[in-house]
Amino acid sequence: MHVQSDLARECGCENSAEGIRVTSGEAEGKEILRVQIKTEEAAKRIGKPCGRYVTVACRGMASEWGEEYEAMRRVLAVEIREMAERMTGKRITGEFSLLVVGVGNAAMTPDALGPQTVSRLFVTRRSDPSHKRLLGEHCCELAAFSPGVTGQTGLETAEMVRGAVMAVAPDLVLAVDALVARETT
Repeated sequence: MHVQSDLARECGCENSAEGIRVTSGEAEGKEILRVQIKTEEAAKRIGKPCGRYVTVACRGMASEWGEEYEAMRRVLAVEIREMAERMTGKRITGEFSLLVVGVGNAAMTPDALGPQTVSRLFVTRRSDPSHKRLLGEHCCELAAFSPGVTGQTGLETAEMVRGAVMAVAPDLVLAVDALVARETT
């Protein structure tokens, strides 16, 4: 029986193999697994495209309040910042522009991670200039939207994201989506 998973860590990558580099670490008590798939052959072997995959285990996080939640936020912020700077070759400053896309169906709890994330962001693109002074010089220009799902809109998510990218021309697009996983951690 085949059990689907979107996570690279669950696709047989735990042990480094030809074309795959696996490293693990810890930050603030959170386990971090980084998988880099370097070759097309390795990508075919495990069924994931070439790229860098990072999994942060969130064991023990019972709610969105408290120290465990805050630790997870800090760890994710560092991982996302490092990945964004590596991918774009730019430092995150007030000149950096980011488009966050909340993928998923807000009306279905298991698929609502993207839309819920977008609803909690403080969008700074085209905001009052005083907001920049309040947030500091390292606050990037942030635009965000949640396109819904094809069944609701009749449009493919990729079509809407392409249109938003053309309009905003961000340095980076960050897609937030709920994924299929075998484990709940």
